[in-house]
Amino acid sequence: MRVYGVALLTAAVAVVSTSSEAALVDFKIVVSDSAPLRTESGHFRRLLRTADDDTEERVGGLSASALEKAKTVFTASEVSENTLKRWLKKGKSLDDVFTRMRLTQAGDKLFETPQFFTWLKYADNLQATPSGKATSTIATLTAQYGDEALLKMIQAAAKVDKTKQTAVTLEAAQVQSWFTAGKSVDDVFTMLKLNHAGDKILTNPAFNTWNTYVQIFKRENPTTKTSLYATLAAHYSDDALFKIAERAKGVKSTAMVAKNLEATHIQKLLSGGKTPEEVFVLLKLDEAGDDLLASPQLNTFTKYMKNFNTENPDKQTSLIAAMTTSYGDNKLFNVLDAAKKVPSTEKMATNLETSQYQHWLSSGKGPDKVFKALNLDKAGDNLLSSPQFATFTKYTDDFYAKNPGKEMTTMWTIRASYSDVDVAKMIMAAEKVPATQNAAARMEGDLFKSWMAPPNNPDDVFRMLKLDTAGDALFANPMLSYWLKFLDDYNKVQPGKNIERSVLTTTYEGNEQALVNMIAAAKKDPGTKTLAGKLEAEMLTQFLYDQKQPLAVATLLEVKKGDANWKIWKKYLQDFNKLHLRGITT
Repeated sequence: MRVYGVALLTAAVAVVSTSSEAALVDFKIVVSDSAPLRTESGHFRRLLRTADDDTEERVGGLSASALEKAKTVFTASEVSENTLKRWLKKGKSLDDVFTRMRLTQAGDKLFETPQFFTWLKYADNLQATPSGKATSTIATLTAQYGDEALLKMIQAAAKVDKTKQTAVTLEAAQVQSWFTAGKSVDDVFTMLKLNHAGDKILTNPAFNTWNTYVQIFKRENPTTKTSLYATLAAHYSDDALFKIAERAKGVKSTAMVAKNLEATHIQKLLSGGKTPEEVFVLLKLDEAGDDLLASPQLNTFTKYMKNFNTENPDKQTSLIAAMTTSYGDNKLFNVLDAAKKVPSTEKMATNLETSQYQHWLSSGKGPDKVFKALNLDKAGDNLLSSPQFATFTKYTDDFYAKNPGKEMTTMWTIRASYSDVDVAKMIMAAEKVPATQNAAARMEGDLFKSWMAPPNNPDDVFRMLKLDTAGDALFANPMLSYWLKFLDDYNKVQPGKNIERSVLTTTYEGNEQALVNMIAAAKKDPGTKTLAGKLEAEMLTQFLYDQKQPLAVATLLEVKKGDANWKIWKKYLQDFNKLHLRGITT
């Protein structure tokens, strides 16, 4: 097969200068043997073999003889004109001359070596001799460097003004040589190691050359089914193809190819029946964790999902639904919460949180499940100060408005995860912070209401708060003040006189003096004086219910006429007489 030189040169310039298909229109592979290709110096050269019978395969380097290699030692670093004429007269092969000129030692500096251009001139002259011996500079260069390394050298030289034209012509000749040798699109792909280029493949300089070859091959073999996408798909996984496209979309020169690749791959997966949930996993978004919203693959997934919804109106899904399928409510909430703290993903995360809320509501997710999804079951004493608690209470209200027959109060949900002691601690902590005082008051009202509901009574609450095991540390226990607070509310709703209580008398039965002494000591401390006074009043009330005789109480209080306890005891005596001796029950 022969190449028409001028047409090849024009096309070669297009190969290096642009990757657009429009530039490939005039690239024609023809079989006439006409004008040779011109170098910068004005000399002509042949880049491809022009004799069909000169097709020997050379493997492992040049075919120069051992004698020629040995003669290199005696050859000057710059070969004279006379020497070139002598070699030309003898018809010395391009491989031999390449070796004798020590170009085998030039490495990747070949285009910076003056002797290289002398060698190219020799190739032109050898082709023009009467014998017309077949020549192929590309064959020699490929044998020396290999296709991939040679292409890299050519493309580097194309960026230098003084070697650009030679490089452009050589690249065109290299592409032509592949076609002449019958290499398939896949052969060239692997030969250039594009199968190992990773997600940078579209910006790899060798990709443009290969893409050019694809267009030429398809035009010259119209019945052969091959394409850029088919080859890439044969060497890269589904998620890798999406990564390749995503990376290249940000580069102007490869954006169009990348968008076409992505669109083609999406259509392929759609036609294959892949669900959005499957593609979510395929893109490894289920492994992205806190980086989910920052992942470029998320944009790809969104495009796929929109296409899927358009083609499958009866199976439509949403981004938040796909995320929930892979992460679950709890983990996804954590991911979104983390993304809200990053400026670049804050807005998206906030919008997705809203979508998650609506997704829960539309799917009928119970408040108890949302409570755990928001990590509120792990918030501890900080529950009421957690930003998510406001979301939860709003969700509870919205849920009941939509599902009036599914009553499940906020307090019921909280108590399913926390003990009443823990809830009391949360309320006490929240009461100290202005921003959470309203929430604390609402929650306390619900808690006290549940404590007052029959058959509960203050004695039960005292034991539930573990105050019956406090011993001498009763006043050091913060739950004592909370119990007394509850008792105040209880007495307002159900006057304590009519509801007998005995927890203090039973807890300290046989050891009432210890209780009296603790109260007396606490009354002397400004920090516990008020609390001690309230507990003392409750103790005396329970003594009344227990019908403890006034003289016994006087002994416990060590009453002396005229002291503070004298007044307390006198009131006790009056109450005792009213309640037990005269039958008065008010």
